[in-house]
Amino acid sequence: MDNINIEHLKSLPKVEASFQDDFNEDVRNYTISSKYILRKLREAGFVPKIGNEVLLWEKTSNMDGSEYYICNVGKIVSAKNNSKVLGVAKRVEDMAQIDNQPVFIDTNLKELFELPGDTPIFK
Repeated sequence: MDNINIEHLKSLPKVEASFQDDFNEDVRNYTISSKYILRKLREAGFVPKIGNEVLLWEKTSNMDGSEYYICNVGKIVSAKNNSKVLGVAKRVEDMAQIDNQPVFIDTNLKELFELPGDTPIFK
């Protein structure tokens, strides 16, 4: 992600995620991970809607012990007419739902970016 807009990232709801486990383009991404993210958003008092963006983050450490965040901006999108997602998920009932519509968190793992451990985004 070029030209990171810190103010925009601060305005987004934030959910801790595991990029290696949760977003590897398989059924988990479209079912379990998306349900988890929507649940965490609701627990934080955010009412998720299709089109909302969410800052997904994972805290990790360098060899020297300094911490940093691996991040990605995901977007809540409808799976209603997405044959790839519906084919992977197998059953619409297994997918996250908003207003009885299947949804998933669309991420592009090629757009992961890092933020320093002392970034003001998480304060």
